[in-house]
Amino acid sequence: MKYGYISIVVIISLLFGIYGTAFLLSQGDLLENISEYKDSIHAAYSLGRLDLITALLAIITVVLALFGFIGYDRVRLKSEETAQKAVEKYLEENLERICTKWMFDNAPEIISRWLNQIENIEKIKESVADDISMHVDPNNE
Repeated sequence: MKYGYISIVVIISLLFGIYGTAFLLSQGDLLENISEYKDSIHAAYSLGRLDLITALLAIITVVLALFGFIGYDRVRLKSEETAQKAVEKYLEENLERICTKWMFDNAPEIISRWLNQIENIEKIKESVADDISMHVDPNNE
């Protein structure tokens, strides 16, 4: 698929080149009239070919814009895929270390909070104590 887009562009360029060459060869008197003008824009306007040039430039612009959108989308998808693989590889290698560090940093505070609530159980309302005990004991339903 990598060379598919390139071959499409080459084929379109060849077709435009063949069409342009055939057109110029069939319009000998047009070439004589064009030689009178020093400016190509003035010549195209005088001969009524400026509309053709404008249309061709518009078509080329639209085609290039479409290729730009397609290219942007392909780059975005490829970068997301690469980032996903990199994150998976990083987590595969470092997950145990990350979890251990988080536990060392956060577990003492969480345990002390629970112990503080258990020590002050008389001061807590009965419904709050029941809620706490439900979360502490996973077998409690």
